[in-house]
Amino acid sequence: MMAALTFGALHGCGKSGGPDAAGQAGPNEDGMTFVNGAAPFASQCPYGSFSKPVAAKVNLWNCNLGIGRVDLVEALRPLVIQADCKKKLISVRSTDGKLDSLWEVMPDNTFNLTVDGGRAILKDDGSGNLNCATNLSAEMFGTLDCADRDRVTIKFETVWWLDRTPPPPAPVPSATPSATPTHPQPTPSTGPSPIATSQPVPAPQPAPPPGTASFFRTRPGAAVSPGPEHPSCKIPQGCYFYATATIKQCE
Repeated sequence: MMAALTFGALHGCGKSGGPDAAGQAGPNEDGMTFVNGAAPFASQCPYGSFSKPVAAKVNLWNCNLGIGRVDLVEALRPLVIQADCKKKLISVRSTDGKLDSLWEVMPDNTFNLTVDGGRAILKDDGSGNLNCATNLSAEMFGTLDCADRDRVTIKFETVWWLDRTPPPPAPVPSATPSATPTHPQPTPSTGPSPIATSQPVPAPQPAPPPGTASFFRTRPGAAVSPGPEHPSCKIPQGCYFYATATIKQCE
């Protein structure tokens, strides 16, 4: 069924930092660096259909690379989320088949999980490394609106820690959530928490035509050589991308 979902040329990948962002020497006064790029999300209905893909706006926090804007060569790894309010379960999968995880949901319909975020390819890391790659560990936390169990609304935030990989999954890909998360919370050393930002959530894009073979395409002119040819980015400790999104399952 995954082949039926296509993330086309993503909207929201244009210049996001305004006229002065590219000329800045680092983050703004709040500790945020503008990112030219997006994070694709979608949801799969229990009946097999997919929701309209959402291209969530991404920004970079707690990360002084010495540049005013970070350009993503390609969108972050597309993630497909599926929630079951009756069984209190939520799954997170990638369109490339490399990620398939199942998690339990708290009794109050909240969830907090960590998955492999793939990698980010940066046009420039500010240290002279061009088209460089960095591994990502993605933390997702949010709530399920189960008023209509056939059309669950999933509201969530995602933090991608740069230059970090998540711990190996348990033998059974399920985790009993804890009221107190065991992982560090994304609070910048200076400036407000990213949760407090007013970055808008882009409206869902039109559903892609069925049967399209490619899962998602990079922005025009952004093609790079695949595989391990990308050098490693030089990333300060504690850097993270942040985005928020809302997905209506089965719509």
